[in-house]
Amino acid sequence: MDVIDVIFILAHTIISLAGVFFNLLLIYVAVFHSPNKIRTYASLIINFAITDLIICILDFFVQQRAIPSGWSVIFIGNGPCKFFGHTACSVANCFQQHLLTFGVYSLLLSFCYRFYIVSNPTPNRRAVLKILGIVYIPSFVQLIFSLLMGSPPDVMKRIFEEAFSQYDTEDLLINGVEDVRKFFPAVAISHAILIVPPVYAIIFVLRKIIINKLDFSNVMSSIAIITYAIGQLRFLNHPALEYASPISLVLPPVLSPLASLYFVQAYKKKVRKVPQSFSTPFMDLLDTSFISAHIALSLAGMLFNALLIYVGIFHSPNRIRTYATLIINFAITDFIICSVDLFVQQRNNFEHHLLTFGVYCLLLSFCYRYYIITRSPPKRRPVLFCLGLFYIPSFIQLIASLIMGSPPEEMKRILEQDFPHYSTENMAISGVADTRELYASMAISHSTMCVLPIYAVIFFVRRKIINSLNLTMSALSVQTCLPMFSSIAIVCYSMGQLRIYNNRVLEYISPISLLLTPVTSPLAALFFVHAYKHKVLSLFPKKTDSISQVTPNISLITPAS
Repeated sequence: MDVIDVIFILAHTIISLAGVFFNLLLIYVAVFHSPNKIRTYASLIINFAITDLIICILDFFVQQRAIPSGWSVIFIGNGPCKFFGHTACSVANCFQQHLLTFGVYSLLLSFCYRFYIVSNPTPNRRAVLKILGIVYIPSFVQLIFSLLMGSPPDVMKRIFEEAFSQYDTEDLLINGVEDVRKFFPAVAISHAILIVPPVYAIIFVLRKIIINKLDFSNVMSSIAIITYAIGQLRFLNHPALEYASPISLVLPPVLSPLASLYFVQAYKKKVRKVPQSFSTPFMDLLDTSFISAHIALSLAGMLFNALLIYVGIFHSPNRIRTYATLIINFAITDFIICSVDLFVQQRNNFEHHLLTFGVYCLLLSFCYRYYIITRSPPKRRPVLFCLGLFYIPSFIQLIASLIMGSPPEEMKRILEQDFPHYSTENMAISGVADTRELYASMAISHSTMCVLPIYAVIFFVRRKIINSLNLTMSALSVQTCLPMFSSIAIVCYSMGQLRIYNNRVLEYISPISLLLTPVTSPLAALFFVHAYKHKVLSLFPKKTDSISQVTPNISLITPAS
């Protein structure tokens, strides 16, 4: 991977993630803050935003490089899709391309709408949605043809190696079309390319008529067509052009929501209020630091757990298939916890009950490893049954947590009385007015009190395992330390609850220390399960030599024969 690859992969990542953020913001303000007079046109804006959001997500997933070669076109996926194989990259690319085409049609429809209402009454939303459905038909046909036009990956790899022998094809995920003159690719590619000039011309005419600003989207599409044509006609082949064609197509979905957020006055006014919520005295450096920590940790945890789910499902050796069920359960639980934490970023209830369930799962994993020292590994069904039983206390905690909440206005009054130096403006406040009530005492006691006895049992089982095998096992030691993060949260929470000491740092540390467990837990599994470690290291070509002799085994416990 040279400098050009790194630059364009970073560009894909930054641009697509920015597009995800901008389009989510546009969806929010369009759904909840559209004035009644533009409700119908808001349907088109929301359609734009959802389409562009999906395009940006798919671009981040694929991060495609398009290489024309004679009558062939080669696609190389550099994004996370390469972890899921050729089919995932190919299908995601087809979906992205057909949505890009639909975006062009939607842009034309938005100009037609604005031209129509100059001299006609505003149509109702149902009529607009029907026209949107009709406009989508050509793009849907393109999607079907695109899914049918792909050539076998080994054929495309051979074509790529023959045409570009200077490129290293090792560890590249290659898809493409062997001959674009065949019916399916000819229709799909022609439709994607040739609609831009006539649509651009019609939009220009409409702009002249309704005296509106020319949208930026078709300029970017023209750049993509030009760079693709230069390579396809063999005028010039260069990695920069191969990357520029796909990346220029993702710019309109990133810039389009900015145009709507700026030119629609209601949206612009709402967005301008957002910085004001961050300029209050309450939002100082400390708040910003911990919010940034929540975002960084939760995103890292989502990445690590998604990777663990993938290797756990597709790369678990047969001898640990049953134990892999526990690992995958861990990863899914921790992934949801990190996702919810990113959404809530709570400053001290769904997340809490999963954290408690994670502690029970850790205990079950230690019991499993102790069990298989002298017995054959159980089947997967009994393990799933045990998981269901272990989930019951956490589910009861969830129900109690959902019932125990007090009205937000009451909690806001309590906060203002006890902490008058805090600014409550622009804050989402919730909580429990009296933790001594039945549901509150049940939920909070269970989530805090269960950690210490379970930690003691885990430590005891760990000692039994080590004594039985007569060796030192670092994997067990690392996993035994994971509940310590929960202990930190309990101590910080107790100091505030018992009014020993109140400080904003402690209020943030309590929930953020709970997040450390689901972030670090997948790293332990990815490191100590050799099959998973081998797979992860194989994603980095320069490291493969050093792990070529690794046996797909698990270093945690060897099942009894």
